[in-house]
Amino acid sequence: MTPRALYLALFRAGVTYRATDAGTLRYRADNGLSSELRAAMKAQKADLLALCSGGVTVYGKGQEPAEWKGAA
Repeated sequence: MTPRALYLALFRAGVTYRATDAGTLRYRADNGLSSELRAAMKAQKADLLALCSGGVTVYGKGQEPAEWKGAA
């Protein structure tokens, strides 16, 4: 799976992820993760952590913070 395909699949699956202060990847998947997505996340962990650098949280579809949901 290419990085772009992984990012899109995670977004569409509603997966939210961020880097911890210890440099590990934390994620929330309300509907769980398929074995394929779990394996792709493990294989591309460094790329996902790079997206989250500086305290950025990447939100999955429908998972954005409440204050963003009402924004026009």
